[in-house]
Amino acid sequence: MVEAAIASEDYRAISDDDRAAVHQALARIRTNVGDASSVDGLSPAMRTAVFNDQEVVNTILTRARADSRLVCERVRLTGSNRREQVCLTVAERRELRDNSKDVLRNWNRWNMRQPGD
Repeated sequence: MVEAAIASEDYRAISDDDRAAVHQALARIRTNVGDASSVDGLSPAMRTAVFNDQEVVNTILTRARADSRLVCERVRLTGSNRREQVCLTVAERRELRDNSKDVLRNWNRWNMRQPGD
């Protein structure tokens, strides 16, 4: 069920590393639970390991779902007075913002150089 959810649009912003971490945690949970009908039948150490892996999965999926949320706004594109609707995920908006900061920072650094440097 979790594997199907990761493949859905609800989690499109999940990174490959996070996807691999979820699959590894789920594999460990399956191994630790084995044939037991519930976690109550497991030893305390195994139960702790299962709950820790479950927390890893929950944390990654919660963050990925929040980053996958689509935000739409009506903006005036450069060179036009007409407004258009632009929809980006939270992760895409964060990446654009970070890239813009980097470009501005590098531009300022480049222009602050003295002639002959």
